[in-house]
Amino acid sequence: MIWARIVSSVVVSAIAFACCVSPAAAQQAQPNLDHRKLIAESLAKLFSAEAQVRNVAVSELRRVSSPVGMLWGACVRVNPTNIAGAPTLPRTYVVAFSRNEIAERRSAVGDDCAGAKFEPLGKS
Repeated sequence: MIWARIVSSVVVSAIAFACCVSPAAAQQAQPNLDHRKLIAESLAKLFSAEAQVRNVAVSELRRVSSPVGMLWGACVRVNPTNIAGAPTLPRTYVVAFSRNEIAERRSAVGDDCAGAKFEPLGKS
């Protein structure tokens, strides 16, 4: 009986909280960030010179997970070369931003970039 009251109280509290918090308020507002420019200016830091990345394409800003929580980021697709200098298949990375700076770069896994629309870095 006491468990039923506890569960009932928790459910009522959850419903009340859900009614008061809008989805827009639950998400952080998209930053005023020229992510394409930051990525273009940081290619030498993001990728080694040996990778000779080319055909760089960048997605729109999106929420991405990181070790410190959710951040704003973009998917970046590049055509690197292998250690012998031969072209490889395109690779996709996630570049996350914090305080208008690049916070991390990692390989995209799972559905990180599913549905992303890429534009060549030279275009805006």
